[in-house]
Amino acid sequence: MSSDRITDAKARLRHKVWQRLDSVQAGRSGPVNGKIPNFHGANRAAEHLTAHPRWQKARVVKANPDKAQTEVRLGKGAGYSDIEMGLLAQAGLVSDDTLIVTTVHELQVLDEPIPEAEHDVSVDLIVTPDGAISCPPRRRPSGISWEDLSEQKIAAIPILQELRELAASDPEGPPHNR
Repeated sequence: MSSDRITDAKARLRHKVWQRLDSVQAGRSGPVNGKIPNFHGANRAAEHLTAHPRWQKARVVKANPDKAQTEVRLGKGAGYSDIEMGLLAQAGLVSDDTLIVTTVHELQVLDEPIPEAEHDVSVDLIVTPDGAISCPPRRRPSGISWEDLSEQKIAAIPILQELRELAASDPEGPPHNR
C-alpha cells in the first residue's frame, strides 16, 4: 500500500473511532472528533495500568497524553510520537525490551486490520477501563525515518534540523547507521 493510501486509511479509521466515541458521548468534555480523547473511564484505565506487573517492573517511564490508538499507533495523524520514538531509539534509549503502553476507551480497540507505515511503532499493551490487552508482535524503530519526513516537518522540529546537519557533516552518516 502506498504512503498516501496508508495515510488516507488511517484517517478513515481515526474518524470511525471518533464517531464511535462521540455516539456514546464517551468524551469527558464533549465531542472527541479530531482531538486526543479525554474519555470517561480514563481514571479506571490508569488504575489498571499502575496495577499491571509489567508496569510495576518498569524502571523508566516516558508518558504522553492518551491518544486514539489501536495496536498500531494512530495518534492524531501528525506523526510526532513516531518521531519521538525514533529520536529515543537513535539515542539508544528505546530497544526491543522497551515496554510501550497506551490507555484508551474500549471503543478505541478494534478487531480489524490496521494500516501501518514502515515508521509506525506498535504498542505492547492496551489498557482500557475494563482491563489490559497484550499486543504481539512488537515493532520498534531503529532511528529516525528520514525518508518519511517532509522538509516542513524537519524545519518545525529543531532537533531534527540539528541531527540532519550533523549527519551531513559526518561521512559515516547518521548515528543509527554506524
